[in-house]
Parts: sequence; C-alpha cells; structure tokens
Amino acid sequence: VFRKDLISAMKIPDSHHVNPDSYYLFTDTWKEEWEKGVQVPANPDSVPTPSLRIISEKVKEVLFVRPRKYIRCSSPESAEPGYINTLELAASTCRYDLDDMDTFWLQELNEDLGEMGYGPIDETLMEKTIEVLERHCHENMNHAIETEEGLGIEYDEDVICDVCRSPDSEEGNDMVFCDKCNVCVHQVSGNGDCPRSTY
Repeated sequence: VFRKDLISAMKIPDSHHVNPDSYYLFTDTWKEEWEKGVQVPANPDSVPTPSLRIISEKVKEVLFVRPRKYIRCSSPESAEPGYINTLELAASTCRYDLDDMDTFWLQELNEDLGEMGYGPIDETLMEKTIEVLERHCHENMNHAIETEEGLGIEYDEDVICDVCRSPDSEEGNDMVFCDKCNVCVHQVSGNGDCPRSTY
C-alpha cells in the first residue's frame, strides 16, 4: 500500500520561513518518482514472526562403497573404507606418457642393454624416470631464476673486460660476451668482425 499523505507531510510551502539551524541542505534534486508515495505495510499485525528449531547432527556415514571388481587404484588403501585419498592417488600416478619417439628410443636402449647382458627397462619405469628428471629440472630452473644463477654474464651490470679490466664500452668497441666460455672482451680485442645478431 502506498500512502501519499506522508510525502505531503514532509513538504512545506516555498514561502514558509525555516531557521537555518533546523534543516540540512541536500544537493540531490527532487525526483518525480518520489511523488508516488511511501510504501507501508497494509496489516502490521499479520507480519510473521521468525522461528527456529534445532536439527540433530547427522552421523557421518559412508554413502558409497567402491566395488573392488569395477574400480582399481594403484595407491595404498585408505584408512577409511570407501574413500580414496586423492593426495596419495596423485602422488602414485605418473604424469608422463611415452610417445612414439620415446617407445622407439626405449626399444633401441633395450637392444643395447641386451647385448651388454643387462635386463630390459619396461615402459612404466621409463615414464617414472622421465617424470623425476622433469621435476628436478623444473626445481633447478626455479632455483636458478630466484638466485639469478642461470643468468649469463651479459646480464651483470658490473661486468668488466677480461683483457683490459675496464667496464666501459663505446661505439665500435662494444663488449662481446661468449656464452660457451663465459668471458667478456672488447670487440677490438681480436674480434674485428662480429655479427650483430650473435652478441
């Protein structure tokens, strides 16, 4: 229900004198939709009162018991029947799959191992070995990035020439870095012709 008399009660004539201490000045202009009235409850006595009730705590129960003949898991059995420890499952699952090139390389390796009198390596061991190598490589790369060990001397701001021990370079006498031997020399130190794309 909308009552317009509440809107009218809030209004005063423009000619009415009001003490400046008894009102606040609003910068928002009056909007036409405010003339529609104020919404008030039609029957305040029929407003429902909130209520609550205590629900008994549910007992933890196994909702699903996995049938052993349909589902197999390579991880150790969980302490609770019917549940699979996803962390153990993820740790025991190999994330590397051999492709055709890996399989061909493994066949060649097993032939060489057979000629040397050693036993063959199966695909599962090969996959786990490559996964361990990839994990170690990833950890070493992150360590090199964090400690800046993997950066060459060309990224060192305080690098000096290994011949004259000077840190300065100029046009036509630039610093040349060798990635293989990790040294820095001026271009005039026997490097007269050095392509731009390689240093």
